[in-house]
Amino acid sequence: MVRMEYWKRGNVFGLSVGLIFTLIFANCASPAVTSWVEGAQGDLVFGVREVEVGETRQQRSHRVEFPFVVVGGEPVLISDLTASVGFTRAHIRADWDASFSGEYWPLSCEIPAGSKGVIVADFDSNHFVGSMQSTVAVRGNFASSEIQLKASAFVLEEFSNDPTTVNFGEPSMAELSQGPLRRVVRVVCREPFNILRWKDIPPGLRIEELGEAELLEDGRMARSFDVYLLHGFGEGPLHSDLKAETDVGVDLHLPVSANILGNIQYQPFRRMSFGLLPHGESRTRRLSIKSTSGTIPEPHFEILGEPAVIMTAQLVVIKPGREYQLTIQTDPTAAAGKYHGTLRITFPEDSALASKEFFVNARVRE
Repeated sequence: MVRMEYWKRGNVFGLSVGLIFTLIFANCASPAVTSWVEGAQGDLVFGVREVEVGETRQQRSHRVEFPFVVVGGEPVLISDLTASVGFTRAHIRADWDASFSGEYWPLSCEIPAGSKGVIVADFDSNHFVGSMQSTVAVRGNFASSEIQLKASAFVLEEFSNDPTTVNFGEPSMAELSQGPLRRVVRVVCREPFNILRWKDIPPGLRIEELGEAELLEDGRMARSFDVYLLHGFGEGPLHSDLKAETDVGVDLHLPVSANILGNIQYQPFRRMSFGLLPHGESRTRRLSIKSTSGTIPEPHFEILGEPAVIMTAQLVVIKPGREYQLTIQTDPTAAAGKYHGTLRITFPEDSALASKEFFVNARVRE
């Protein structure tokens, strides 16, 4: 329907604008034509802007409602509902329109003056522990322009692990070849629980339940597990998460970490960055090379690519056959530019020790 003021003025341009708005909002369920009026007096008034969910558990969802009424005599538009972490979605429930029962009112469609509706949001405590607060930002052409709605809760931890992370430290590949390493973790649940299945345990890790479940005096249940690190992981950091499906509706997570050493431990492990250097300044970086088992021959080194132009290196013997240190220094007279290349560490062929390459980079400014 085109607003009558366009007809009264006999304004052809006004009529055209009215028709355009009619076409734009033809997909809205309301028969009313929507026009965005700058400085509109219509506003949203919420009966409550903050909801206290109270205590809840992990991986629980709660429906939260914020009732509102449109005041001021003019219709309004809600153009955006932005939910923060903790709210999985937010919608407009059109209580003023019986034909929308069970459905959600579309954004940017006119809400008539005097209408009573509800902003509905799903509050999800999936990955939280302790106090949490989430918001929904309501934006539109109403007088308040933007309104913040809030919900807060205290999330009770379903499972607690001791230790929280199964840490194997820094075993060497030679050590693992002699047999698996074992760690024990104790898991306490807020209620009796059973493991239904373990999900996608990576090769090189194994987990077994240790003994019988223990029912505690306060109604909680404790179970202990043996976690094994096997030979088969390559050299370098290991970060994994053992997941189990349980009969309490919440997955159990056991974080696992290790730094598996080869025959040689390098520090740093992958790259050497000199950062941004002012022209005329020299900077030094050091690479530690240590044996993790037995002795190693003196390593050879080579800087390849652009850094070879501005970097020099010197090998220092800390402990013969056991520990070395490579000191790399930039030339203070180096020209401005970016220098990216490789540092290669090698050993005599008869040592059967693998070579190692590090990414090297520096940037010199004027």
